[in-house]
Amino acid sequence: MVSFRFVSLICILPLASLFAAAPAPTSVAPAQNVAIDESLLTGSTYIPPAMPLSRIAVYSMAPVDATGDEARLALSSEIDRLYTYAKTLSSGPDRRALETRIYLFEKRLRPLAQAFDVNVWSQLRADVRAEWLSVQATLPGLVASNG
Repeated sequence: MVSFRFVSLICILPLASLFAAAPAPTSVAPAQNVAIDESLLTGSTYIPPAMPLSRIAVYSMAPVDATGDEARLALSSEIDRLYTYAKTLSSGPDRRALETRIYLFEKRLRPLAQAFDVNVWSQLRADVRAEWLSVQATLPGLVASNG
């Protein structure tokens, strides 16, 4: 008489070998030093930290009340890009300080969703730009005339 345990092992062992033979998932790392089309510089496109700020649309945008949502979203994506960069830093006081400043940027951005104020938006954009210039000054091999 064959026990139930023995039969279940016979059924499970061949299945285990099928799963072990399955190919491991692969991922392709993004190519480095790839030229980026400026028309694609939106929140969904990866923009490297070393990208000259003059080539990023939010820094040349002239918002008016009619385009407040677009301006707020553009600035929000730039703050998100700064946070994405912060996550690449090793843990420590520098990273925590940058994440705190980013949190304060996000906190200042929230009221603009209720009532868009061009002056508040422009000051926040200037502060985010200054933070990026500070970050870019620490990047190895970056030319100082970044704009």
